[in-house]
Amino acid sequence: MKRILATVLLLFVLMGSVPALLVGCAELPDEETVLSEFKALYERSLEINDYVFGAGLPAESYDEDEEADLKTARYITVASDAKYRTKDDFKAAILTVYSEDYYKDALENLLFSGYDASTSISARYKVSGGELQIDVNNEGKKTTGRFDLSTAYVSKITSTFVTIKADYTDPDGRKIPACAISMVKTESGWRFDAPSY
Repeated sequence: MKRILATVLLLFVLMGSVPALLVGCAELPDEETVLSEFKALYERSLEINDYVFGAGLPAESYDEDEEADLKTARYITVASDAKYRTKDDFKAAILTVYSEDYYKDALENLLFSGYDASTSISARYKVSGGELQIDVNNEGKKTTGRFDLSTAYVSKITSTFVTIKADYTDPDGRKIPACAISMVKTESGWRFDAPSY
């Protein structure tokens, strides 16, 4: 009788463990599919990177003030023919490339809040009177560096995180072999969680 009870108890314990084991065994994504998605995402990111980190959205025409302090933010409404005219549209476009967490943790401050006064970095954009405006004194960074997609390969892969390596040429023309870039799986698909320029 004790042996039967022990066997039944052992079966209950094992049955309770099986679902927990199965949850931890998520299927790995197919590497070829991930590489294909990386390449498409990277191509989409080039334009977004220019608006976020590079030259920015175009501004309406304005008079250059040669006396102006270039260290002080000067906000001008984005041009009427700019691809994104509202903060919501701009954010939605950014989230087609970057993860929500990366947007919240880094991009939102860079773009719309600025950093604390000790860094003297003002927000790249602001909304005033319902209009999206850009700091025309902020020239942005060079975003002309490029990954050579023909050299891309999966370096590390889990069900929710992928590291891709590919040769990279930086904006100054220096070549960096096997430079890493990572993507995270979101509800909307794979997204970068760091700059892709």
